[in-house]
Amino acid sequence: MKDRFLKDLGIYGLTTMMVRLINFILIPVYARVLSQKEYGTMDLVTTITYVTSVFIFLELYQAVARFYAEAEQDQRQQIVSTGLLYYILALVPILCFIGLTRNQLAHWFFGDPALGRLLWLAFAASMALALFNYLQTIQRYALESTAYSIANIICVLSTVLVSIWLVVYKLYGLEGVFIGQIVGALAGLVYATKSNLKALTNKPDFGLLKKMLIFSAPLTVAAVVLYLMNYIDRWLIKDFLGLDAVGIYAVMFRIAAVPMLAMNIVSNSLLPHIYREFKEPGRVRELGRLYLMIWVGGCWMVGVMGLFGTEVIQIMAGSQYIQYSYLFPIVLISGFLLHYSYLFVGLYLGNKTHFSAILYALGLALIFGLNWWLLPIWGIAGAAISSIVTTTSILISQWYFSQHAFYFPIRVGAVLTTALIAFLPLIVIFGLESSNQGVSLLLRAVFAVALTLVLSVYFKKQILTQDS
Repeated sequence: MKDRFLKDLGIYGLTTMMVRLINFILIPVYARVLSQKEYGTMDLVTTITYVTSVFIFLELYQAVARFYAEAEQDQRQQIVSTGLLYYILALVPILCFIGLTRNQLAHWFFGDPALGRLLWLAFAASMALALFNYLQTIQRYALESTAYSIANIICVLSTVLVSIWLVVYKLYGLEGVFIGQIVGALAGLVYATKSNLKALTNKPDFGLLKKMLIFSAPLTVAAVVLYLMNYIDRWLIKDFLGLDAVGIYAVMFRIAAVPMLAMNIVSNSLLPHIYREFKEPGRVRELGRLYLMIWVGGCWMVGVMGLFGTEVIQIMAGSQYIQYSYLFPIVLISGFLLHYSYLFVGLYLGNKTHFSAILYALGLALIFGLNWWLLPIWGIAGAAISSIVTTTSILISQWYFSQHAFYFPIRVGAVLTTALIAFLPLIVIFGLESSNQGVSLLLRAVFAVALTLVLSVYFKKQILTQDS
């Protein structure tokens, strides 16, 4: 499994990193062209459309992930066509409804009916991307990593080029952002449909659809709660501090997405193999080693990026965001911890999906309460602190209950030591820079070199010990 995982990781990683690197260019473009208020509006609109799409599609793609690997070839094609039929039947009515009520909805959410057209474009982009991601799921779990990567590149390149043309040169503002997403999703859909044409034209099975929905529907609550846990702080920031503050916070999170991107690449490559091979003897030890490798690599990435947060913010977003760069290390750690927790799928392997929903609901309650308490006291910093406390709690709880449901051998001591080495300097920097006491570039460079050396030696020692 390790060799196949590394092969897929190379294909997924190379293409996805290249694609996301291009997509990363949009951050400095948007940060300089769009106002902080517009950036905040974009983040909130995205939250609305995503939560709605999860409720509409009922996480059906997760049923594909669960059943596809175990099915015979004929049934695999039926799974694909049945899921596609449901997606089409679900998205057409919602787009018609949004089109008819867009101004009223915009007034309800933002107090501005003029945002109705923007809201409809955002929903159209969300639906198109959901359909594209469904076909991407098929390619992932069929282990068609090359086709997956080509479709991904087509989608994102189209999105980037059209978005820049509309936002920068045609001055379409936020509407240009979502039109670009629609064009990109449709371009990717054309290729993904072509590569899955035989399966997509298979006759759907409504009995199979019922079975898939019984598995996936409970995950809808977990997915919505998880997303709200990630984004409820934006709405609270809006209420307490205004849309400009939402834009600032959103920029920090988007720039901090590099470790999250790395975790997405890893999970896209690893999870299909886990679902296929978790019952095979001898795989559990190998998975434990891979999990430790991923943890150490992620901690190193977060540590180095966090040490140079001020410079990263200056390059990516410009001088207008420099005063908020002290938030960057905490946002980095928070995002990485949450995305690492997604790798613990023991509850899913044991079909205990309801329990995941409960864990995320508790996380949502925690982050809501912390933000309500800390935002009036510390402003945006209160949101960052609330986020890292919540994501740490989620990782611990997911780890504990997932390991009890299906055990992967990972050394807790090694994980804690690595985190202490990588994250402690960042927390110190957060404390110093939030009180306007900067840390020199030279000192941070020394920290980065030391972090690299220490983690390299420690990781090598842990792997040798585990192999012995």
